[in-house]
Amino acid sequence: MNNDVILYVPEKIREACMKPDTNPYVKPSSQITMPVIKTVKSERKENKKLLDLVLLTVFNQKMQLKKRPLIKYLRDSTGLSSSIVCGFVNKLFKVRALEIDKRFKTKPIVIEGKNWRLRMNLI
Repeated sequence: MNNDVILYVPEKIREACMKPDTNPYVKPSSQITMPVIKTVKSERKENKKLLDLVLLTVFNQKMQLKKRPLIKYLRDSTGLSSSIVCGFVNKLFKVRALEIDKRFKTKPIVIEGKNWRLRMNLI
């Protein structure tokens, strides 16, 4: 052993450290690609647009539905969960885009509310 060498490193380990890091399973790429991740906000906007369009067709076809059958129809036609659809419909009732018809007590059907046109202009 040489007095100048403090720590003895075996020859194989020294050669492995001096080689450039090449992994045959990893292909070098010239571009960095980022995966596209859908955000929650973008999904909500897509759901909102889809529900607005389906709701617009419901009123264009003059369908007279009560609140629960309306939620069921929206859920079946869009494929969204009932909690998303129910929250959407309740928000429309809250801002008075939808209202319940008060003419007949036994037939509380959902009709276009006071702010319906303002809502449809946003689509």
